[in-house]
Amino acid sequence: MNKKPSKTHGAQKHRWLSLVSLSALVFFPGELVAQTWLINFNTSTGYRGASQTNADFNGNTWNNVNPSFWSTLTNTTGSASGSFRGNLSGSTANVDSYNGPLGTNVANPLTQAQIDSVVIDSASLGVLGGSKAAAAGYAVTTAGSSHQWKFLVGVVNTNLTYDVSFYGANRFGGTSVVSSFTDGSFSNAVGSTTLSVGSAGNYNSNQVATLSGLIAGIRTDPTASGRALHLQLMGTNGGSGYLNAMSVVGYIGYLGGGTNTLNGAPAAGYVANGTYPNSDSRSVNTVIGGGSFVQVNHADGIYYNSTLVMTQGGGTIHAGTNFSAYALQGSGDLAVTGPSKFSITHAGTYTGTLRLTNGSLNLVAANSLGSGGLSLQGGTLEINHAAALGSSPSPAPIPRLDTQLILTYRDWETDRKSVV
Repeated sequence: MNKKPSKTHGAQKHRWLSLVSLSALVFFPGELVAQTWLINFNTSTGYRGASQTNADFNGNTWNNVNPSFWSTLTNTTGSASGSFRGNLSGSTANVDSYNGPLGTNVANPLTQAQIDSVVIDSASLGVLGGSKAAAAGYAVTTAGSSHQWKFLVGVVNTNLTYDVSFYGANRFGGTSVVSSFTDGSFSNAVGSTTLSVGSAGNYNSNQVATLSGLIAGIRTDPTASGRALHLQLMGTNGGSGYLNAMSVVGYIGYLGGGTNTLNGAPAAGYVANGTYPNSDSRSVNTVIGGGSFVQVNHADGIYYNSTLVMTQGGGTIHAGTNFSAYALQGSGDLAVTGPSKFSITHAGTYTGTLRLTNGSLNLVAANSLGSGGLSLQGGTLEINHAAALGSSPSPAPIPRLDTQLILTYRDWETDRKSVV
């Protein structure tokens, strides 16, 4: 049985700022983690391919799949969950590495020296940049299926939302298109993205394309049940589509706008999200975007120390009861309203602007707001770590005051009150 982890509170100093009338913007000095699967589409058992057999440069486990097979998947921590199935609806894909990142310097299978010589911008590719073996080879659509290859990723937790990111590289491949469909009929597309994989002898080394906010649909492939993400790869203008590697990230998502009222724990329940420092455990991320309004009326509404990620379009959290998030990340703006307390218990990498209008915001850890901005328009700001607004060696920055600022400040060490 999974128990909810205890909250880790930072330093012993406690400070409260009661905000009477202000509009201050503060900027602070500054890891997006979620349940993730990584897929390599041309393996050492394919044609001129390579497998990622050990943990990659980032410490993640990969799945080495054959486009025509049905495979069980493991997430990046090595836990078995989910499945892959290719060549659906009569479509086919071949595999190769010729004219990929290695050009014509390829063998069958690829040698370790060839794998080591792959040049990619790992930082730009993010989680897909940790494996040169996965970047070296590709799956490619075939003329026999009109250069359309259909495949799926079967998911276990159907209450999660998913983002799928793609990396493709071929020196003469042009543009590849990946689309998502509602179910196994592949008749209703719900999203599409394009990726330039290379041209004129130059290959893509630093770009990925992403389909966001996907919901698993009903499987109709033979001898299968459950739900899956149904995907299609194709080229443009009758050409081939290329796909070297893919990531699938699961999270609890509130992305469609409108109001979401959380009167209990999410339907997704506890989904283990890896092992973290100090034996902390967390559930998958909670992602808010698209201007969504999330009313939290239960302490487990943001569940099991989930990290809160603000994405494009931002949103609002209304604290109907006291609750906490493990950390704050992302770049979307966040408005926080009351009447209760929202606590951030660990350092984050947030880069957006948090606007507090009423209720209480409790910053427990150093760099609780990452490098993001804080606009204080009402309510109470509670600082429970000396470096909550920035850490050494640089001192916490002084707020830039956009209008008249009236604060009541209490230092519990000296029990002194002062008004700024």
